[in-house]
Amino acid sequence: KDGKLEQLGISWLKHGFGALTENLCNVCIDPGTSDALGIGCSDPYTASLNGNQGGFFGIAGLGPRSEVNPVTGDYPFPYGTSGQTGDDIYKRLQVRNADLDPAQNVGARYFVEGHYVTPDDSLAGNNNNNASYREISVGGLTGGGYDLSLMSSTMREKPALLAWSDIDPAVTIGTVDVVDDGRMMLGSKATDLGGGMWRYEYAVYNMNSDRSCGSFSLTVPSSASIMNTGFHDVDHHSGEPFDGTDWTVSLPESANGSLIFSTLNYEQNQNANALRWGTLYNIRFDIDVGPVSGTATLGLFAPGIPDTVEVAGVVPKPVNLSDVLAGTVNGGAGPITDILFLNGSPGTGPNREVRIGLGESLALDLDLPPAGSGNACSILWAWAAVPSESTITPLGFDLGFSSLPSPLGLPATPQPVRIANTFPNRFDILLGVERWPGPPTRKSPSRLINLPSGVSFPLTAFFQGLIEDPGSPNGLAAVTNGLTLIVE
Repeated sequence: KDGKLEQLGISWLKHGFGALTENLCNVCIDPGTSDALGIGCSDPYTASLNGNQGGFFGIAGLGPRSEVNPVTGDYPFPYGTSGQTGDDIYKRLQVRNADLDPAQNVGARYFVEGHYVTPDDSLAGNNNNNASYREISVGGLTGGGYDLSLMSSTMREKPALLAWSDIDPAVTIGTVDVVDDGRMMLGSKATDLGGGMWRYEYAVYNMNSDRSCGSFSLTVPSSASIMNTGFHDVDHHSGEPFDGTDWTVSLPESANGSLIFSTLNYEQNQNANALRWGTLYNIRFDIDVGPVSGTATLGLFAPGIPDTVEVAGVVPKPVNLSDVLAGTVNGGAGPITDILFLNGSPGTGPNREVRIGLGESLALDLDLPPAGSGNACSILWAWAAVPSESTITPLGFDLGFSSLPSPLGLPATPQPVRIANTFPNRFDILLGVERWPGPPTRKSPSRLINLPSGVSFPLTAFFQGLIEDPGSPNGLAAVTNGLTLIVE
């Protein structure tokens, strides 16, 4: 509905007690016993039997999902609440009437999913093809509930999440298998709202991970405008122990920070509202950043290794240095040189800031304009605030340039060099130089700058444009505004 897929309800699970040998799926190879489902065999049942609440003779009936390990198929026997019955909806699939009312859900399409879990299938490594879905139609309101009817045919070995991508080609599906655990999937879609705003819709599906998912995070620019954040889950019921508190959202605090949706961690509450197996939760928000292919981070809820996994999807484009200098972030104020006074006067625009992590690389693609006279040159330079000279490692690439007037004292021969003692308690790292005899503006070659190792963090670097001007003191006219780079 409205371009998104949500899970509206959930049931307890039926404990099987015997398998039939029908030929609905294929030609059945009869195993000679009802204790096993034969190859190619189908095992259909009526709704009244599958919805039997208490079971019979100590078997069958509906039991809690929370007792079952979906990876191994193990559960305690007899299962909890065996023999217990209740009202008409006890343990059974429960959906709010408002989510089915045709008047409130014009154009909505509905699907149901069935999922088998069994130990022998898990041991054989076949437990990732046990979910199937089928479309249903919603009829009239009868006896306080809506009549549902099956439509078309069952989409075998496909979880209901794939109904979203089957219908909408703009939806991307990513899959990740957690080591020594189960499978999770991510459906994602970005919609252009116009005016530079985009809506991101995510459907996070836990097929059979016992460790479950406790958080969802993306790298987004802190300068971006994020609004209309939303979360949707499904109600556990009939005595399942899980807390239904909605996940909270934390906005990014750095230029390449994390937008995080999360529940309480395992140590705080083992029954927190983690994304449990056979369940789908939604994350959504609007942001003024366009989409790229990337990954989202899923935080695993129960203890173990790893703590997180990455799953492919459509994500907001992270900040990179080229974008900052080109003016495509922080409001898109234009190339950074547009806000610099190139006539020797100090710049008045604010510094632009970007944060990156240790070990990341930045691609520099810079437009460096001349000062407007035939003898001008433009350079880009930076200095890094670090505690001592010994903690700086040269960047390790050669730079070719002509000598410039003091006080910079740059050497005239190409070499990797650190400019020392230009400013008190700072060490200067030269990143790049471009020289040419006047206009027009030239574009410097792209360089890949690897972060130095062995430094103390956070490390702050400041980038400025410097213009050679024979009429100014020392032949240089510095501009004060530019880019601040913080390495965390």
